Amino acid sequence: MTRILYWNIENFGVNKVDNPSFAVTPGHGGLQDDEASVVRRDLILEHITQLTPDIIVVVEVSTGAAAGDLIPNTGGLQGCEFLLTHLRGNAPYNAQNWRLVPPLIVGQGGVRESVAVFFRGNTGAVNRFFTGPNWYTGGYAGQSVDPGAAAAVAYPNVVGQPNILSMLAPGGVARNTPPNARPVANANMPETQLAARIRFASNAAPPAPVNFGFFRQPYMTTFTEIGGAVNPRHLTIFACHAPPANFFANQFMALLPTMADITNGPAGGETQVICGDFNLNLLTPAGADANPYAGLTAAPHNYFRKLVPAGAPPAPLGGYKGYFATHIRPKPNRATANDLFLWSSNAALSPYPGYGYFGSNFAVNFYSIDNVLVRPAAVGQTMTVANSVVGTPMNAVLPTPGGAPPGIDPFPHDMQNLLPAGLVWPEAPNAAPFTIGMAGNRKGWWNYGHIRNTSDHFALMAQV
Repeated sequence: MTRILYWNIENFGVNKVDNPSFAVTPGHGGLQDDEASVVRRDLILEHITQLTPDIIVVVEVSTGAAAGDLIPNTGGLQGCEFLLTHLRGNAPYNAQNWRLVPPLIVGQGGVRESVAVFFRGNTGAVNRFFTGPNWYTGGYAGQSVDPGAAAAVAYPNVVGQPNILSMLAPGGVARNTPPNARPVANANMPETQLAARIRFASNAAPPAPVNFGFFRQPYMTTFTEIGGAVNPRHLTIFACHAPPANFFANQFMALLPTMADITNGPAGGETQVICGDFNLNLLTPAGADANPYAGLTAAPHNYFRKLVPAGAPPAPLGGYKGYFATHIRPKPNRATANDLFLWSSNAALSPYPGYGYFGSNFAVNFYSIDNVLVRPAAVGQTMTVANSVVGTPMNAVLPTPGGAPPGIDPFPHDMQNLLPAGLVWPEAPNAAPFTIGMAGNRKGWWNYGHIRNTSDHFALMAQV
């Protein structure tokens, strides 16, 4: 099995993890911006330490416009470089052979961004190779093209410019893909000449380009693993970031089943993964299955959702929805008895594990919008929403209401300074009685504040 950590890290860039500013921004617990970025960085690294992924997929990487497909040397690229350098230079990560697929641009105009796919070159006896599926045409203004459409050229390594080559070649040493790599056209090629795919053909006859317009198109990467129970094993990963408005998110979802790369069946030894922020809620307001991925999960495509309701929702729904939450609110400015945000009033309870922090301040029924879909399903595949507010698995209440999924992978909560001292967190099944002091402490920087400041999404940990 391969462990894939998917995460929408809000506006990911160098300021998220290594902000050079000494200014003090309100809401950072009195810390300077540089100090606050270290706290956010540590939370990101805690996910890698505790969840031990083999592949990390980060969407919402910031970028500007560029002459080619490669993202320019702005905050998004610098953030990716900083995180890669940290993983390579600091224990325990420096023994894990981390590499980075050179990030390319998806979308255009105001929705333009990138995707960062970090991966371990080996996990124990399993050697993992990036295999494209595309070729790169070279230079900082190069393009990602279908194999054979143009000459494949290595990524640049120019003094005084970003060292893109080193992302796939630690120490400047490039590997060749194995002879049984897939796509077949990329066998025995240097990893440093391969690229993610960001333009797609339809599954119509004859095929035509799929027009994503101003939507961010999926980001496709492929890997071949040598060693392990399946040898070779091929992984195809599509990272998606749909538009936030429900109407446009549905339009985006309708385009995915028209893509040949997504709908063509897996070849021998291949597992296909679609992960992302789809901006479509998993559940209806009544807690039933909204079935937002029907175009992919129904026959003939038969992808399997990893975050899926188990059965009929219970009544009341309060705690049940929290098990599915992947999107969280900003902390409230004031603590009032009506907020029900990590606490309870005398008149109402705020149930574990969702309390009142999940959802959105701008849209109703907008809280379970990230997911991972896999094809084919296999024994041993698991899924965990890495809830850093209450920790995982979310099993403080058993059995879970309505058979809600508590998750599999252990991940500690990151509420670091809860008062009064000795408080057991998370409290279940309901938060403690409301007091202004406890409420203010719980939403402070060292508790909920820095978690929400890192991202408005939780990470998803999938083993496939």
